[in-house]
Amino acid sequence: MPPTDYSCGVDLFKFYFGYAVVNTSTDIVIVLTPFPYIWKLHLPRDQKAAVMAIFALGTLEVIISGVRIVFLVTLDRSYVDVTWDLAIPAVMTGIEVTLGTLCQFVGGEGGTGKSHVIAVLMGPFAARGTSNRLLMTATSGMAAARTSGITIRSAYGFTKDHGSSRTNASKDVGRLSLPNQAEQRFVNGQTRVDWQEKDVLVIDEVSILGARTLHAVIEQLCRLRGSQRDLGSIPIVLFCGGLHQFRPVQERPILLRSAAVSWDIDNSFKAGQRHRHDKAHVLWRRFATIIMPKEHMRAAGNPELQRLLKRIRRGEQDGTDLALPNSRCYQEGQMRPDR
Repeated sequence: MPPTDYSCGVDLFKFYFGYAVVNTSTDIVIVLTPFPYIWKLHLPRDQKAAVMAIFALGTLEVIISGVRIVFLVTLDRSYVDVTWDLAIPAVMTGIEVTLGTLCQFVGGEGGTGKSHVIAVLMGPFAARGTSNRLLMTATSGMAAARTSGITIRSAYGFTKDHGSSRTNASKDVGRLSLPNQAEQRFVNGQTRVDWQEKDVLVIDEVSILGARTLHAVIEQLCRLRGSQRDLGSIPIVLFCGGLHQFRPVQERPILLRSAAVSWDIDNSFKAGQRHRHDKAHVLWRRFATIIMPKEHMRAAGNPELQRLLKRIRRGEQDGTDLALPNSRCYQEGQMRPDR
């Protein structure tokens, strides 16, 4: 039996109950906030319903929080044995944390509106003056400029390994250099606060996101946010891009495990590299919430161009497909069109 002569100035019931009520209320707000904006999207009604159903999965988080409140209410406040009475609420809290990161992938063909989804996502943050909670990144400078974001290397402070002249104090992840051990132990207080305020991380053009880079992102996010969970426990992570586009440059794609590359075929793919590759691949497999827009918006008024692009995407083009763009080219001696 624990001693009976101890005392605590904090009412544990009020503390935990107040925390749980506020947490559940914010969960409800987070779940309901996207629905009006999704309904305003220029999509068919059934597609809107499907997207809203995906976001409605967040109600599971609300249910877990509600169960925790129920168990807190049933506590015997006349006698508190922390190791017993708070066991179930603690379990519910652990379950809630594991559900905390929503990993979502928005794919589809080029021109189906992936960039428009990102632009719509930025609207609510800008309207509420909380743009600092949204981090827009991309694997290339051109894609980053299109979404008013920054490149992954700039966002996380990565540098390239240009050879042996670089000091050995920093940590190598493939061709990327992470801060040295002294820098890893200390993160500027304001920097950590800024990163802990991030609620949504967007990475565009993931088709050229290599496993080495993704692993470096994982490690850097954990360091900056002070959390050892995947991606630093950031609540929402959104990957965008068409997987039929260019593959990573001088890196291996995250779509396959390292076992897809035989040791006999590529002996330069060492054990440490394979371990980092598989860690990045496991994270990629967590992106089970998938949205694939199908309606072509960029060439909506040109069905002939749409059919041409689809055939090229599937590798079914022939000589007649080459004749179509050639027929649109200006030939010497022809009268130039007005437009």
